[in-house]
Amino acid sequence: LEAYRALLRKLRESGVGVGDDPAKVRRYSLLTKQKELAAAPPAGMEQHHVYRAQAHLTVAMMVAQGVELASSHGCSSAIAHFRRDMEEWRLLREGGGRRKMGLQLREELYQSEVYHEMLSKLAEGEAAGSHPKLSATAALLSHHFGAHPAGSRVMVFTSLRDSVVELTAHLAKVEGVRAFRFVGQASAKGSDETRKGLSQAQQREV
Repeated sequence: LEAYRALLRKLRESGVGVGDDPAKVRRYSLLTKQKELAAAPPAGMEQHHVYRAQAHLTVAMMVAQGVELASSHGCSSAIAHFRRDMEEWRLLREGGGRRKMGLQLREELYQSEVYHEMLSKLAEGEAAGSHPKLSATAALLSHHFGAHPAGSRVMVFTSLRDSVVELTAHLAKVEGVRAFRFVGQASAKGSDETRKGLSQAQQREV
């Protein structure tokens, strides 16, 4: 949470009114702030400060999603999220991405001590075992399929694409369960193969 707390502090210093408790400032509230800033910047805020604040908000939303994944879905999902974002940043930088301010802020984050400490803590959490929700879900499905004849089907919903891979891999270990990834057609921006939505034909096959 310290990496997220540092970003929230920078946002407040730049004139964006956000809370100081990283456990309470959610990604959606940051998105709302970003839209408000674009529509009606604070009186007296120069345009380049507006751009920088918007870039800070984008980076903060990325970290907020990682925090949400770690707390609600699992450390493995959070690590995959941050690795994918870093790879996208690397490709944009090598390709001469136009959003130079956003790239610079991401680089500052990736090089910071608190960011590397966060990744280290996530790795420790990953090594310690899966999120309790995963174990509880696996136990529930094991009981269900043990009590029902072959042919029974179950859909497990998750709110973030980044958690689908970890969830599918965990459930596939349950005896009697054949787990398949099922993601709607719409694909997130920059989606890799693990996050892309399924075509209608693929959905029917599953």
